[in-house]
Amino acid sequence: TIGAGALALPGATAPVGFIPSSAMLVCGWALMAASGLIVAEVTINTACASRQPGVGLLSATSRTLGSRVGALAGAGCGLVQLALLSAYTAQGGGELGQLAADATTAAGLAPPPAAAGPACFTA
Repeated sequence: TIGAGALALPGATAPVGFIPSSAMLVCGWALMAASGLIVAEVTINTACASRQPGVGLLSATSRTLGSRVGALAGAGCGLVQLALLSAYTAQGGGELGQLAADATTAAGLAPPPAAAGPACFTA
């Protein structure tokens, strides 16, 4: 799947111009494709060496680079997931709060508190 940030890249890089932004997007795509292929190769080689069919990214990292780097990679993955959860909760809660404020204002009621949107979004 494509994340929300990747969908916004063409619009964010448009002021630079079509040719430079297209070149940078193609370079970014090439780097991401190469890193994905490297991860796939390491995972497959680790699965073949360990004779286990289900080898994940963190276990492949631990077996290839050691347990300390595996722990560091696990912490990094956890931090990335936490950052994504926080960003989506903040944005979704803001959107939901704005929708609720618009609806209550149109109905002639007082708008809900600002924290109501993120609280309802996470519920």
